Amino acid sequence: MIPRLLSRPRSRLDNYSIAPAEWFAANSDYITTDWQPKFQNAIDNDGAVLGTAAFVVTDILPAPLARDGGARASSTVVRLDRVYAEEPDGGEPNLIFRFSSTSTFVATDAQIVALVLAADPVQSADALRASNPELFDGADNSFLIMTGNTVLGFGLDSNDQVIGMNSNIQLYTDQGLDVIA
Repeated sequence: MIPRLLSRPRSRLDNYSIAPAEWFAANSDYITTDWQPKFQNAIDNDGAVLGTAAFVVTDILPAPLARDGGARASSTVVRLDRVYAEEPDGGEPNLIFRFSSTSTFVATDAQIVALVLAADPVQSADALRASNPELFDGADNSFLIMTGNTVLGFGLDSNDQVIGMNSNIQLYTDQGLDVIA
C-alpha cells in the first residue's frame, strides 16, 4: 500500500498567495505530532523546511512558473531507489522510501536572473551578465533543472504520516549555473 502522502500530495506550487503557515495548517495531518513542531518552528523562523523538505518545493522562484495549460515541467523522472524497514536504536520502527528525481522547467531569463539574485544576495546583475551572458540575450530559451534525493520514513502503525524525512535538492540552469546547491 502506498502511503497517502505519496499517492495524494498537496502543493503550493501554483499559488504563492497561500502563506506557508496556512499551507501547513491545512496539511499538517501528513506529519506525525512529534514532527509537527519542527515544521512549525521552521515556518515561524524562515520557512526553510517547507522549501526543501521533500513535502513541497516552493517559494524558491520569485513567482510560480507558468503552466500555460500544460505541465509545468517539460520533463520529470522520479525513480524509487529503495524501500526498506528500519528500527533505529531508541527510535520508532519505520518503513523508508528512498527516491531520486530530476525535473526540467522552462523559465524566462528574467525569472532565472531574479532567482539567482535572490538566492545569492552577494551576486550582482553585472557579474551574472559577465559570467552567464545567455541569461541576458533576450532569447528566453534557458531551462532550470532540479535534482533531488529524498528519504521519507513512515511509522509502523501508520502509513499516512511522515515520521522522518530528509531531502537534498539542487537547482541549476542548462548552462551549468548552480542556483541552489
